[in-house]
Amino acid sequence: MLKSFSRKLRRDGELAEVLLWRHLKAKQTGYVFNRQKPILNFIADFYCKELGLVVEIDGLSHFSEEASLKDEERDRQMRVIGLRVIRVLDSDVRKNPEHVVKCIMEIALNSHF
Repeated sequence: MLKSFSRKLRRDGELAEVLLWRHLKAKQTGYVFNRQKPILNFIADFYCKELGLVVEIDGLSHFSEEASLKDEERDRQMRVIGLRVIRVLDSDVRKNPEHVVKCIMEIALNSHF
């Protein structure tokens, strides 16, 4: 069920996802990323197996208290299985996706979560 839903999300992607995907799928990072990847009971916006990294784009819907709590629990579960989660703002991706990719890679390669 998650797999078919993830396919639908890839087809109907939000603008920020499409913009970021253009850079990640082009392998400008040197790493392979998957888009709308089912992990556990969630669908990650972007996932890089080699880096053990999940990238989530947070739009306005993520700023309510309820959504924030769900995001925290989701991130916790991802960490339990050894994944790192980076959250980026939808507005930042829309303004400058190249810079967001650069920041993601700097964080992923130079920090220990």
